[in-house]
Amino acid sequence: MTAITVYKTNRPDVSTPRNTPQDFDDAEYYEIALGKVENGDGERKPTVKVFHGWWDERNKEAKNSRLVLDVPYENWDEAESAYHNQISYYASQGYIYSFAPKP
Repeated sequence: MTAITVYKTNRPDVSTPRNTPQDFDDAEYYEIALGKVENGDGERKPTVKVFHGWWDERNKEAKNSRLVLDVPYENWDEAESAYHNQISYYASQGYIYSFAPKP
């Protein structure tokens, strides 16, 4: 599975990049994931999932995380394109900070 988490900082001035934990206190996030999920017939389909929630920096935990999108695709190319489209969409909405776990 490939995943990226995009954040919107709670600070209104994003013209100067910041990388301190305080910049992400109670930050809103979306986690966008691309992978293969087994359907009811035992077939593995490429799927894009999106989770939405809030990061609580003080307690170092996600809050109110919920699945907001779960779409299977017929082939990997379609799913990969949809995955990148989701990332671009959230970036256009101000979710300009991101991280991805190392494989």
